[in-house]
Amino acid sequence: MAAASLSQGMKQAERLYEAKHPDVDLVFSYGSSGQLQRQIEQGAPCDLFVSAGQKEMQALVRQGRIDPDDVEQWLRNDLVVVIPKDHKIDINSIRSLALLSGKVAVGQPETVPAGTYARQSLQHFGVWKQMQDRLIFGKDARQVLAYVETGNVQAGLVYLTDARSTSRVRIATHIPSNSHQPIIYPMGLIKNGDQSEQVRSFYRWLQGEQAKAIFLREGFKGAANH
Repeated sequence: MAAASLSQGMKQAERLYEAKHPDVDLVFSYGSSGQLQRQIEQGAPCDLFVSAGQKEMQALVRQGRIDPDDVEQWLRNDLVVVIPKDHKIDINSIRSLALLSGKVAVGQPETVPAGTYARQSLQHFGVWKQMQDRLIFGKDARQVLAYVETGNVQAGLVYLTDARSTSRVRIATHIPSNSHQPIIYPMGLIKNGDQSEQVRSFYRWLQGEQAKAIFLREGFKGAANH
């Protein structure tokens, strides 16, 4: 199971890994990290969990579902404000969002790490409360992006990697990283999952240079560089 914001890179990784290991059939499930956490807690079959936030991973560690020794701090990301490509809106800072007349999309803060980071930034700049009646909440990071792509909102707060994945939006401004918690993607092996050598081999491969190169091209950074 992997955070929705990883789907583009994971699909490339899946094709590459299966081409090198014809006997392996990888099956991925994508969604918000909070939704995936709940599915794991409810017993959904899962061997490897990749979250877009520490909170969800640490919750599963505390519950004994993941051994802390089997958690790798893998990738990191940045947060940006995006607008529909053809819209003429002047947004030069996150505070500018409070001056918009239309809706702004963010992830659901309780279940979507991108939404948690967005809320932290909006609170940091003192505009969270005054924007409440104009916020639209997406069920995962990709839905927030879709709201902007279709012009249903004036702006959205998304990961840099999601912004770079489409030609239908443009980046209006980058959000200062000191306004929110570090955006780290940890991955961990599920204790009651298939802990076979096949699963561990893929887990180790994701940490290697070949897999990392895929995600670096998508705009991610190595977690060790933060």
